[in-house]
Amino acid sequence: MPYYQKTQIMGVTGGPAELKFDEAGRPRCNFSVFVEEYWRDPATGDRRKLTTIFRCTAWNKVADHAAKVLKGGTWVFVVGRMRSRKHNDREYWSMTIDRLQLIERWSGKDEDQSQENPLDTEA
Repeated sequence: MPYYQKTQIMGVTGGPAELKFDEAGRPRCNFSVFVEEYWRDPATGDRRKLTTIFRCTAWNKVADHAAKVLKGGTWVFVVGRMRSRKHNDREYWSMTIDRLQLIERWSGKDEDQSQENPLDTEA
């Protein structure tokens, strides 16, 4: 029986994407996506926040596209495969990206938000 993993995250990039090339000349792009969660502490009623940082790597066509359009503070929706690793008692999450889509922030105006995103890229 084959196994399959797909992870989807939506968040904000932490900085510009870094484009590099491997030994075979394939493009590889590295970037970070920050995801924030908010909740109220039931005991105190204080608002709490947890930020999770995902280290993302895209290859080939998706890497070329990411390097062109991603800068710090870009809202993105990414789909890929996630892995975790521990180093010095800290847990790190990394993703290999199969699909990247830019998200336009809602401005609050009555604009048509249903247009297809021309920057949607899939591996």
